[in-house]
Amino acid sequence: MVIRCLYFFFALSFSAGYAEAAEVDIRVEPELPAVGESFRIAFTVRGEVNTAPEFAELEPLVEILGRNRQTSIQWINGKYTRATTWVLEVIAKTQSDLVIPALTIGKSTSPPQTIRMRNSTSTDPDEEGLFLEVDATPRNPYVQQQVTYTIRLWRRFELSNASLSEPRLNKDAIVRPLGEDRHLSMEKNGKAYEVIERRFVIFPQVSGDTEIAPATVTAQVVTRGFSLFDMFGQSVKTRRVTSTAIALAVRPIPAAFPSHANWLPASKVRLNEVWEPPTLTASIGEPVTRTVTIWAESITSAQLPDFAMEFPYTLKTYPDQPQLKDSTSNGTLTAIREKKIALIPTLAGPIELTPIELPWWNTTTDTLEIARLPGQTLSAAPGANEPATMPQTPALSSVPIASIELPNKPLLVDESGSGILRWRGWFWIAVISVSGWVCTAWCLWRRSSGAAANSIEDKVLNPASMHQAQSRVSAACRANDPRSARTAVLSWAELKWPTERPHGLNSIAARVTEPLTGALSDLNRTLYQQKSPTWNGEILSSAFAQHLINREHREPPAGELPRLFRFAPE
Repeated sequence: MVIRCLYFFFALSFSAGYAEAAEVDIRVEPELPAVGESFRIAFTVRGEVNTAPEFAELEPLVEILGRNRQTSIQWINGKYTRATTWVLEVIAKTQSDLVIPALTIGKSTSPPQTIRMRNSTSTDPDEEGLFLEVDATPRNPYVQQQVTYTIRLWRRFELSNASLSEPRLNKDAIVRPLGEDRHLSMEKNGKAYEVIERRFVIFPQVSGDTEIAPATVTAQVVTRGFSLFDMFGQSVKTRRVTSTAIALAVRPIPAAFPSHANWLPASKVRLNEVWEPPTLTASIGEPVTRTVTIWAESITSAQLPDFAMEFPYTLKTYPDQPQLKDSTSNGTLTAIREKKIALIPTLAGPIELTPIELPWWNTTTDTLEIARLPGQTLSAAPGANEPATMPQTPALSSVPIASIELPNKPLLVDESGSGILRWRGWFWIAVISVSGWVCTAWCLWRRSSGAAANSIEDKVLNPASMHQAQSRVSAACRANDPRSARTAVLSWAELKWPTERPHGLNSIAARVTEPLTGALSDLNRTLYQQKSPTWNGEILSSAFAQHLINREHREPPAGELPRLFRFAPE
C-alpha cells in the first residue's frame, strides 16, 4: 500500500511539471553588440518542447554563423524543471537596430525584442586594427579592356578562418584572379601591420557607368573576458569589415577602330610564324607546316581572334585546332593563341602567300596599331613521281607555203600566152608536192603515236609489272610503314593510269571506291602529322585487296578486246 502511494505521488509531481506552460526567455550577449562583429542570441524555453524552432524569420536581419542546443533538468523541492536553450551566433546585415520578431517554439511564442547596435567609437579604421583598402586601374576603361582590381587587408592581430569576397559588379563583366596573394609587412600612422594583398582582373562587357560593390572580409578573432557561453574566459568572435565601392566609366569601342576587324584592346600584341621546314620549299604532295602565334598582354586568350588566312588554289590546307594559353608574369596577364596549318602544294612553281594583318588598340598610348606578318613565297618542286613540266603533244614539222621558192625567171609573154602557162604549171607542181609531204609526215606521226600507245598499253597489260606493284603495296602495309606505302601506291597508280597519272593520294582516292577511299585518306592524314606517325597498315592492305577482287569481277581480262585504230607494223 505504501509503494502504491509513493508511485501515485511521483506521477502527480511529473504531471504537474509537464502541465506547466512553457516560457520563452531571450538573452543577447553582449547587450550592446558592435556593428561588424558577431554576437549571440539565446532562446531558453522552460517546459516540455516537442519540436525544434525555425529561425527563418531572422535571416533578413542577421547571418546565422552557428547554432547549438543545450538542455538542463532540475529537481527542486519535489518539483521537476526542464529547460532547453538554443544559442545562435549571428552577425547583423545592417548597421541599424534590429527588431527580433515573435517566434513560435513548441506551444509557446517568444516576445518581440529590439537589439540596439553600437557603431564604432572611432571614425578612423586605423584605430580598429582591421580594415580594407581597394583600388582599380584604370577607372575609365574601354569595353573589354582589362581593369586591375586590388584588395589589401590591413590587420594588427591574428585572424583565423578568414574569407574574402570576390568582386561583384552591377553590370556584365568577366572576373579572374591575378596571381597569388602577397603577404607584406607595412607601417601606417606609425603602427606595424600585416598586409594581405589580392588582385583580380576585370573585363567589363558593357559600356556605361559601372560600380564595383564593396569588398567584404569575414574572420574570427580570439578575445578574452568572461562569457556565459564560454566558461574558460576565452571567446571567439567573428568580425566583418567592408570596403568602399568603386565607380567605373566604361567607354565604347572608339570610332577610329576598323569596323570589319575584331575589337582587340591590349597593352602589347605581337605576331610570329614558324615554318617546318624553315626553307619554305616543298614537293608536290608533301606537307609543310605553318605555325602562326598571337602573343598579347593585358587580355585573355579567349579574346584573341581566330583570323582567317588566305591561300591560293594551288595549296590544300589542313588546319589544326588552335591552342590557347593564359599565364601571369610579374603581375601581368599574358595570352597566347597558336594555330598550326598543314599546306600541301598541288602544282610546281612559286606560290605567293599574302601578308597577315591584325588591327589592335594600344591601351597604353590610346591609339590604333597594326600587327603584321610579311608575305612569303613557297617554292613547290615536282615530287618524285611527278613530271617537271606538262607533256607536250609532238608538233608536226611543216614548210610554210610562203617559203617555197618559185622560179625567178622573167615571164615571157608572147601573143600565144605560153609564158603564163609555164608559170602556172610550176605553181601546181609545188602545191601537189607540199600536200604530199604533209600527208606523209602526218602518217608517220600517227604511226609513232600508235607505237607509243602500244608500248604504254603493253606496260599496263604487263601482268608481271602490275603484280610487283601490288606486292610492294602489301609489303609496305605489313611493315606498317606509311611513307613506303605511299610510294608503293603511287607506283601502282602510275601503272593503272599511265596517261592520266594522279598527283597524290587524294587524287587516287577520288578514282576508287570505299573502303579503299577511306584507307587512303587515313594514310594521308597520318603522313601530315608532325610527330612520328603511328599507322596500322592492315586496314589499307585489306581495302586494297578488296578493290583488286572487285575490279577483276567488273573488268574483262587483258587482251580480250581487240585494239582499235592500231597501225600494223611495217
